[in-house]
Amino acid sequence: MSAPKGLIGIYVVGLMICLSAIVGSSALTQIEPEFTDADGTKRASQTARTEVVPQQSVEAGQPAVVSSNMFDIRYRALLRLKTEKNGGGLWAENDELLLVAGDGQLRILNLSDMSVSAPGIELPDLGEAYAVEGARRIQDKDRSQRAIDQIRKVMRFEDILVVSGSGRRYMLVSYTHFDSANACFSLRVSGLDVPVEQPLSLISADADEWELVYSSEPCFQFQDSWFPFSGQMAGGRMEVDGDTGDTIFLTVGDYSFNGMWTPAYP
Repeated sequence: MSAPKGLIGIYVVGLMICLSAIVGSSALTQIEPEFTDADGTKRASQTARTEVVPQQSVEAGQPAVVSSNMFDIRYRALLRLKTEKNGGGLWAENDELLLVAGDGQLRILNLSDMSVSAPGIELPDLGEAYAVEGARRIQDKDRSQRAIDQIRKVMRFEDILVVSGSGRRYMLVSYTHFDSANACFSLRVSGLDVPVEQPLSLISADADEWELVYSSEPCFQFQDSWFPFSGQMAGGRMEVDGDTGDTIFLTVGDYSFNGMWTPAYP
């Protein structure tokens, strides 16, 4: 996939961005590694990063430092968000940290004053209602219910990023989509033109303003296996080529069509 040239600031200075979320409440947390030398002396890492961690890890009275066999981690919660699904992604631009949860909630954390806002941006439709209806047509009732449970749990948004260049600014989001006309799934990337100079927190858009950029092929149907749908194997992580700024790398998972316990990806 191509992106506008002239990419600016992928990461907020001093922060490395990563994501690790589970179903339920999550907390956006800044963590600062402390390494332990061979003589037992602790020293701080030169970098900190922001991560989404389960809320109970932050609120259950645990210490502010989590120890491991390699380094200690100091953390502080930046944002707590109750979510219906795991997955999602993070993107940093200037002093704004953009979070998309697996269930499609959007939040922006302003790193200058630590304020949180929900932008008026509607994301593309996953087609989840049609997928559930398709799962109900599976004749084996147990498999049908497992498919419905998995759709509601792991059919989700996977990642989000913003690219800028050549006088344009583009927001991209990756997600699993169900095509109701052909009764099949695919991994999609859709894009939204956003104002070049406007803060992300002030942008609004309807779901039909997104433009389809990429859709994985072939579109696949429910598997004849224990789990007819494995959305947790979607992939969907995106990154921009830091050298050219005009190429976007996308990981495409196999949705458990791995050729071992299930057929190979069609």
